[in-house]
Amino acid sequence: AGSLYRARGDEVLGVVRIRQQRYPEAIKLLHQAIATYDVQFKDQRATSWFRLGEAHEGMGDDKNAVQAYEASLDLFEQGRMELYEASRMGFVGNSTEVYERLITLYADSHGGAYDPKQALYWLEKSKSRTLAETLGLAQISLQNPPASIQDDLQEERFLLERVNTLRAQLFLSSPEAPETASRLQLQQELFQHLEKLKALWNRIANVVPEYVNLRQGLVVQWDELQVLFEPA
Repeated sequence: AGSLYRARGDEVLGVVRIRQQRYPEAIKLLHQAIATYDVQFKDQRATSWFRLGEAHEGMGDDKNAVQAYEASLDLFEQGRMELYEASRMGFVGNSTEVYERLITLYADSHGGAYDPKQALYWLEKSKSRTLAETLGLAQISLQNPPASIQDDLQEERFLLERVNTLRAQLFLSSPEAPETASRLQLQQELFQHLEKLKALWNRIANVVPEYVNLRQGLVVQWDELQVLFEPA
C-alpha cells in the first residue's frame, strides 16, 4: 500500500509540474511513478505514460513523446478487459486524446517524429479501437466459420457470457469499496476466464486471424470485416 501511495503521489505531482511547465521535474516524477506502480496497475501506469508523453511534448522532444504515448496505449490494450468498467471507460476518454496527440506528432512534417506511415497506422488503429470497444466482448457470429474452430467458437460464447456477467457484477460494486472475500473471488474468476479467452483466441487466430484482430482492437480493414460477417 505504501508503494502505491508513493507512486500516486509522484504521478499527481508530475501533473502539477507539467501545468507549471517545469517539464524536467515532471519527467523525473513520472518515471518514478511508472517504476513504483506494481505491474498489475495497468491503468495507472498507462496514465503515467500518457502524462510523461505530455511532458516530453511540452519540452519539444517529439521522439520521446511518441514513445511514451505508444507505451500508454499498449498498456491499455493489455489490460482493458481486466479493468473495472468505470476505470476502463475513464481511460477510453484519455486514450482518445493519446491517439490524437500521437497521430498529430507523426503527421507534423516540421516535427522531430515525422512519419506519415506511422500516422496512418495509428489513425487506422484508433478507428479499430472504437469498433473493438463495441464488439470486443460482444456476442457476434462469424458467417460460415471453418469446421475446425466450431468447438472453439462455442467455448468462446460461454466464456464471453461469463466474463460479461462478472464485469457487470464487479461494476455494481464500487472500486473504492473495501475488498471482500466475495469480491476477490469474482476478480479471480474474471482473471481466470480472461486468460482462457486469450488462449482460445490464440488458437482461433491460426485459422481466422482477422477475427481475433477485431476482438483485440488491432487494425482491421473494411473488406476483411465484410468477409467475416457477410453471408457467402
